[in-house]
Amino acid sequence: MNKIYIYIIIFFLAIGCVKKDLNEINYLLLKDWIYAKEVKTFSPLNQILDRPPGGEILIMQLKFVSKIECVYYTVPFKSIPGKLIIFENQLSENCAEVRNNNGLTEVTDVSKFKISFENFKLNLSFNYKKQQYTWDFPFYNIKNGFIHEKFKSKKTLSLLSGLEFINTPKKYIGRLSDRFSLGQALRCHHVNQKCETIGEYRCDECRFGWYEIADFNCPQGGSKFCGQNHCGEKNEPACPRGYKIFENEDTGICQSELIPVYNQEHILVCQ
Repeated sequence: MNKIYIYIIIFFLAIGCVKKDLNEINYLLLKDWIYAKEVKTFSPLNQILDRPPGGEILIMQLKFVSKIECVYYTVPFKSIPGKLIIFENQLSENCAEVRNNNGLTEVTDVSKFKISFENFKLNLSFNYKKQQYTWDFPFYNIKNGFIHEKFKSKKTLSLLSGLEFINTPKKYIGRLSDRFSLGQALRCHHVNQKCETIGEYRCDECRFGWYEIADFNCPQGGSKFCGQNHCGEKNEPACPRGYKIFENEDTGICQSELIPVYNQEHILVCQ
């Protein structure tokens, strides 16, 4: 009976993590897109995108002071899941119709995707894992209407006349898909065996947050990596147990049938 309760708890925690990840993406996009100076769409507005089935299409281009962001959508079809993909491009280059780069942000299992725009506010409506979501993005820096491939808006004032948001360009690091087990995770805070910080602390630059690992059992915590936390899984860092115990393998926690083992960098990894 206790095992059943444990499985139920794990199930609901997993659901909560999915929602948090999606909400975090929405929050990060909102913080970023508010500085866009021009937005162009390449897909019909106010209707569900269902063509071509299984194909990936360029749906939006956002221009900023020092970059361009390209937004692609894979139309779901049979075994092909719908996917929303966003990545940065050089300012001198427009977004290509066919993507030739991996996205910085990707959301899979998307369907019934629809774009609408009114009064300088962009609305993205879609289903994610069969649940309806709506994301709204205001554009205060657009002065001359919303640009569409086929239809242009009338020349109007901005959302709030005379107001403009200025953003000092900041390069965020890490991708949502980065995994420690694949050697992709970026270390943003390095602590040595003397509990001294080596190099620069950069965890505030992590695009999708950061997580702490168990290494030298320092009072201020261990080293940190950018990305989503998969601690306890196979070939991923062990989950830190706490700071007030001796430094050994018991410092980390792994999933059942896995044990924490120190790797060459003295990081407890589940194997």
